[in-house]
Amino acid sequence: MFNTFSKFIAVTITCIFFVIIFTGCNFQDISDGKTVNATTEIEKPKESLSNSDINAVNAKITGSFCATVRWIGPDYCLDDSTPNTVMLTCFQSEPFLIFPGEEIASKLEVGKIYYFEVQDTPIGNISKSEFDKGIIVETAFALYPIKIKAFRIANQDEWGLQSINLKYEIQ
Repeated sequence: MFNTFSKFIAVTITCIFFVIIFTGCNFQDISDGKTVNATTEIEKPKESLSNSDINAVNAKITGSFCATVRWIGPDYCLDDSTPNTVMLTCFQSEPFLIFPGEEIASKLEVGKIYYFEVQDTPIGNISKSEFDKGIIVETAFALYPIKIKAFRIANQDEWGLQSINLKYEIQ
């Protein structure tokens, strides 16, 4: 008797599962009587995007930062031996990559802390709210092609929490 009841439960659950799958994504909103589908959800970001374009700012990144060199190596896209990629870590943050080129990368040493000056890097239009928040360093190096203008060994008073001085400026 138990075996027959278990089979009945399994078949019932399977049927319910297939009914849910085959009903599709168009559900009726009971309160409004409107059909909600994927196209209405896609249109909402377009409306907010057009509002943010009105408040866009043509910006550039400037400033400086101190970071510890963790790794120097090749790019592997162009060749396997020329050192032109550098992995850095700022004070108490995650590692990130920069591509300063062969000339600068060959002069850096792993384990040392350097003060890097950033060449003014135009990044195009960003929203006014993002401009007002300031730079989030972890994403800035991933999103923008930041170039190094100059570097030197960092002084001891330049290390620590205030070692990152990157900022957006209006271009």
